[in-house]
Amino acid sequence: MNANIFLLFEKPARAAPDQIAFLYEERTITYGRQLAETLNVAALLGSLGVRTGDRVLVFSPNCPEYIAIFMACAHVGAVIAPVNEAFRRRELHHIADNSRARLAFVHADLLEVFLVNIADSPFAPSKVIVIGEADPSADGRILGSYAALAVPAEPGGPSPVAADAPCQIVYTSGSTSEPKAVLHTHGGVGYAVRTYIDVWDYRVTDTAVVCPPMSWVSGLVMTTASLLAAGATVALLRRFHPERVLEAIEVHRGTMFFGTMSMYTKMLDVLQRRDFDISSVRFWMNGGEPCPEGQVLPVEARLGRRLCQAWAFSECHPLVVMRPTDFEAPRATAGRPVPGAQIRLLDQHGKEVPDGVPGEAWVRSPGAMVCYHGNPALTAEKIDPEGWIRTGDLLTRDRNGFLFVVGRASDMIIRSGANIAPAEVESALLEHEAITSACVVGIPDRISGEAIIAFVQPACGTAIDAAKIMEHLAPRLARYKLPQEIIVCDEFPMNSNGKTDRLALKQRAATQLEGYPKPATAGAAR
Repeated sequence: MNANIFLLFEKPARAAPDQIAFLYEERTITYGRQLAETLNVAALLGSLGVRTGDRVLVFSPNCPEYIAIFMACAHVGAVIAPVNEAFRRRELHHIADNSRARLAFVHADLLEVFLVNIADSPFAPSKVIVIGEADPSADGRILGSYAALAVPAEPGGPSPVAADAPCQIVYTSGSTSEPKAVLHTHGGVGYAVRTYIDVWDYRVTDTAVVCPPMSWVSGLVMTTASLLAAGATVALLRRFHPERVLEAIEVHRGTMFFGTMSMYTKMLDVLQRRDFDISSVRFWMNGGEPCPEGQVLPVEARLGRRLCQAWAFSECHPLVVMRPTDFEAPRATAGRPVPGAQIRLLDQHGKEVPDGVPGEAWVRSPGAMVCYHGNPALTAEKIDPEGWIRTGDLLTRDRNGFLFVVGRASDMIIRSGANIAPAEVESALLEHEAITSACVVGIPDRISGEAIIAFVQPACGTAIDAAKIMEHLAPRLARYKLPQEIIVCDEFPMNSNGKTDRLALKQRAATQLEGYPKPATAGAAR
């Protein structure tokens, strides 16, 4: 049986070619047109020698071309490797080395950023196709524009692939200072698509407003690919902007929206100043970061519906969801496990915890990753021999099977739904000659979930200029990883293990910056 996920998209496109697949900026794209473009991209990949198992980078904001490239890669058996558009030199070099992709699709708006930051990598893709206008003479690697290079599709179905054939690498920051390469298969992605359609009741009549980046599983698989497999219409936004989301819902009579708590908080701020007709929405999904009840309740009161929360992570999805019909679900729950997902909550000795007691979540699912591509040591550390994945998250379960996320076992910072490793920010800080030690923590931020606070110790006899530190960090880190505050201290508190006491610094930051965020203070030394 051919497990190629292209077939999931092809079926509704063949059945209803005139149905609208995308509403994007000024464009309206039917399923028939999107399918034809996807097949042409597949033919282009074949003409360039892209074969089964080859990796193809995509560096772009959200656009319909993104999904055409994704499905075209699946068609020929290649592996798509989406790259967060905020990534810069450090991350791009790592991804080039890890993927060894010979071809990259790069949006015209990001072309200069891509070429400048990856230029000196020995593993940089040798061929670049530009989404938008392109000047091949500007760089020898540029083959031309996406549209100009179109190759007429030849008859024939997608490459036959087994369920365990790889189809996607997700690069996500995790417990290390470099993006982790999460490898997913056709079988795993196919399971995820079918499950999302089922548990969230995606319909042909739905118009879903989608803005999560397609470099995330939430933007590419959970929303866009799954909605298209259901035959729904995707009102796609290039990126999140609260007013544009609300305008899209009103103009297109959107029935579904997928956001994070920080997105909903920003949308609520807009709704308090300006009214929008959002009565058409039947489903609001919320996930990806901490969701304090004090933030959730005002949002739900204004939206007129409960937020359907969820819990999963890039390595394994979907896992836990609250269905639109879960009217009896208690407050603050992430929901129940989806069909096929297994979850164990264990104490520090590996024993199951009773209901109501926090335990570290270990998960197993058909939607789980195969491995961390190119990193067998990390794979062995994360996945046990029976296929259970250690999440590092602490959850509780009630007697009715509803799960609650109560904290993280790691020090990971989650800002606007993105995972940020303190070690990466600390490493960049320590490259500055005026800093001898650095410790980065996260504190609650009502706008973005968590704010990044950097504690730094100055070198003897030097003074810390926060503005210059921020100038130092800007080219080294993606923008969302930059600290919101830099706090100078003479020494760091130590715990009983002789290590820097991160919890004490987190508490100090929360006290010192009480009421965060404060107007026009980000980046100021204290």
